[in-house]
Amino acid sequence: MGFIQQGKEEVALGSRVCVGRSAECGLAIPDRRVSGRHAELVWTRKGWQVRDLGSTNGTTLDGVRLEAGKDYSLSPGSVLAFGDPENQWKLIDATPPQALAIATSGLRRAAEDGLLALPDDDHLEAVIFESHPGAWIAEVEGEPRAVKDQDCLSLNGDTWRLCLPRFHEETLAISSQVGVQPGLHFEVSRDEEFIRIWFVKNDARVEVATRAHHYMLLLLARARMEDQGSGLASGEAGWLYAEDFCKMLGTEPHLLNVMVHRARQQFARLEMDGAAGLIERRRSTRQMRIGVDQLAVSPIL
Repeated sequence: MGFIQQGKEEVALGSRVCVGRSAECGLAIPDRRVSGRHAELVWTRKGWQVRDLGSTNGTTLDGVRLEAGKDYSLSPGSVLAFGDPENQWKLIDATPPQALAIATSGLRRAAEDGLLALPDDDHLEAVIFESHPGAWIAEVEGEPRAVKDQDCLSLNGDTWRLCLPRFHEETLAISSQVGVQPGLHFEVSRDEEFIRIWFVKNDARVEVATRAHHYMLLLLARARMEDQGSGLASGEAGWLYAEDFCKMLGTEPHLLNVMVHRARQQFARLEMDGAAGLIERRRSTRQMRIGVDQLAVSPIL
């Protein structure tokens, strides 16, 4: 993702970063020559751009003062100065932004494999991902809701501001695949102590390393296959109430949410199309299901 640097300080760029003296800015510069809201760095389909917001002391790009309100393209190595021409920042990485969350405490978390876990993978309270092009979902304690760029989430006494990409061509291509994953094939031992999962990608068989959350996926797959076998429409097949599913697994809701995240994460790292949609959830009803339509379960011989 994009990074801007001054000396040893590096700042990750969300899709829209306000630069200014105000503490509320994504890049806060405590200098009296910098206006409260001085400039903006924005990712667009054309790449990174900078715009001076009518600041008192101006913004320079590679030593040239910018016209306020006009967009200027940036490239790797572009040098920016806000207010003081000697107070320079260099764009050291001009790649597209990833989903990013910034806490009021100053902590920052960037998405990994298309999944943004807050506050982190080990203390999971929320997961943010793109459900389809330009549409973002936050699952907070297993409850999904729509979110957008610059929305805030309050989690365990801290507030996180979301910086969500809006014009990332690669992201759009990936996210358009959510919900159209390849089929999953489960191979299960007689005692169900060993579960092997594989799927086909680009005509090649991709085997998924055995993990504890595979039993959860197996139960969800069986529920969907049973409903499909009884004639239920695809959109209604396989839904289970999270509370009932926790009892089936003998686990707690928080641990179930961790398993869901780890399953999505594992399949995303294997570059499975639409891995964020591996598990689907319904808002308000607290129902969930495996988000794969083509399923097969067979014994290990």
